[in-house]
Amino acid sequence: LTRTDDTKVGLKERSDQANRSRADLFVSIHINSNRVANSRSGVTSYYHRNDPMGILLAECLRRELAAVSGLPDLGTASDTRVYTAVFGSAQLDDALGLLELGFINHASDRKRISTKDFHQKVAEAVLKGLK
Repeated sequence: LTRTDDTKVGLKERSDQANRSRADLFVSIHINSNRVANSRSGVTSYYHRNDPMGILLAECLRRELAAVSGLPDLGTASDTRVYTAVFGSAQLDDALGLLELGFINHASDRKRISTKDFHQKVAEAVLKGLK
């Protein structure tokens, strides 16, 4: 884990910590947002550039999340759809699977992602996707 509370950890520190741990995979879990409230809903998974292991990781995680989230499945995409580098300045040595678990500024998503049931189902889906 990069943190156990709600303190901010920068992208560089996150990637440095992941690289120091010599992990084979890096799973980053987020809640999405956009500029127009209630205009977008759903879960998305990302991988770094066209890394084959990252693609496999992101797709396995997405498939499991889509089955349990109760939110629209927005698919899997390369991080280059959003940034030219891996989500800003992070440089990872391991496969990246970044998950966006709904939109905080969408009323239905926010209601769903705020439940303990959602947290439990997502945790189980991530574990299943990793396996």
